[in-house]
Amino acid sequence: MKSSNHNQLKLNVMFYNIHLFGNTVPGADFVMRHFYRSPLIYEEEARARIAARKINKIGKGMDGCDIVGLCELWDDSMADIITEQVKQVYPYNYRPGRKSRIRYVIGPGLMLFSKYPIIDMDFVPFKTNGNIIEKSCLKGVLKAIVELDNGFPVTVLLSHFQAGQRSKERKVRLKQLSEIGAVLQDVKSGQYGNAPIVLMGDFNIIAEDRNGNPRPEYSAMTKILGLKDIYRTRFKSAVRNPGYTSHGGENNLLHLFHRNTSTKKRIDYILSNNYRQMSIEDCQVEEFKTNNPVGDGTKKIKKPIQHLSDHYAVKARFLFEPDYSHGNGDRRFSDQRWLN
Repeated sequence: MKSSNHNQLKLNVMFYNIHLFGNTVPGADFVMRHFYRSPLIYEEEARARIAARKINKIGKGMDGCDIVGLCELWDDSMADIITEQVKQVYPYNYRPGRKSRIRYVIGPGLMLFSKYPIIDMDFVPFKTNGNIIEKSCLKGVLKAIVELDNGFPVTVLLSHFQAGQRSKERKVRLKQLSEIGAVLQDVKSGQYGNAPIVLMGDFNIIAEDRNGNPRPEYSAMTKILGLKDIYRTRFKSAVRNPGYTSHGGENNLLHLFHRNTSTKKRIDYILSNNYRQMSIEDCQVEEFKTNNPVGDGTKKIKKPIQHLSDHYAVKARFLFEPDYSHGNGDRRFSDQRWLN
């Protein structure tokens, strides 16, 4: 998106763990609901349609989101519903396939929507997974080059890390961070190496402890990736601005899926590199609620369900002031066209 200054480019991005399993894992909801008293699915189609309308609304207007990244969009039919509803605002999208012949694999669950052309795209599956459930999700990193106005490229990465907070799960995430680091090195050494980089996703890494101090795993994340945490760059104090994206005290859908949780944590992120001519204009957490409760629930649900996922979304607005040079016209998107 162009700003009022013709030499500037604005970019608004949003990441959201949408938690839509649909019919991808037959029988799993029955097991979760009857043995653990925590369902896996709830009014999937209704939530998908309402979320799509909200994404459309967030995308409209001068300061609307230009790029939206979703994870846990597991079900093909749910993805089709959202794609159809948002295609007028976001005509470009990329959803990696399963890339596996194994029958139980349900795919990465990642999808990127963009107002701007996606001129290059790829998916790199993680080599490291903690268990058969994680392997069936085929987690990894989506990589895309989005071309803004004047041919200005931005590298967008979207990922979803190993879940859980046990020691062995943290060890898996540490290896996955290293794999993301390798992807970043490939990006930096490639054709778009000098471009801005935006990495977003559900990392399942808790940022701060109860006192607002960075947790060791979070510190390892920022060190390995060498990227800025946009929310904490914008809001220095984790005490005044905790930025929780998983809120056990308020999110009623989270209580449905994880009935005993009261934990509040920040585990969803938008990160970026230190592109010299980029400033962070804003960053905020979006709860994604509906004023109309979703579904009629069950007798065990005392409060109406208004949150559309067990996660909150993260939004960020960047301002670029790219320097253009007169490079080789045959290399339109090469490093000679814009300088770092």
